Amino acid sequence: MLEGPGSRWRREITSIAGHRWPASYEEADGRHRLTSDPSKHPLGRLVRVEDDGVVSSYRVQGGHISQVNCSVGGLRFSIHIQERIFIGGGMVSPFASASSTEMPSKSG
Repeated sequence: MLEGPGSRWRREITSIAGHRWPASYEEADGRHRLTSDPSKHPLGRLVRVEDDGVVSSYRVQGGHISQVNCSVGGLRFSIHIQERIFIGGGMVSPFASASSTEMPSKSG
């Protein structure tokens, strides 16, 4: 089931582990061009990650990410950061969040 480079489960596990593994900004989204929308929004400034392959964007408020948006194929999801904890070394980690998912509708 996990065998083969195209295995759905292998991709899922790699994604889950990869998102939780510490990486420098330069190794993560810093590899991509970022664009910022100066419009005012209750959740903060919109920052788009260009050409990352999954159409990512963030909302940044008070120097911290308040929302993560991602679109893969027809699947879209948002994660809203509700609480953070300080984990030492000047680092902050999301502690409580809520997520929403929008799946493509099947017509016909």
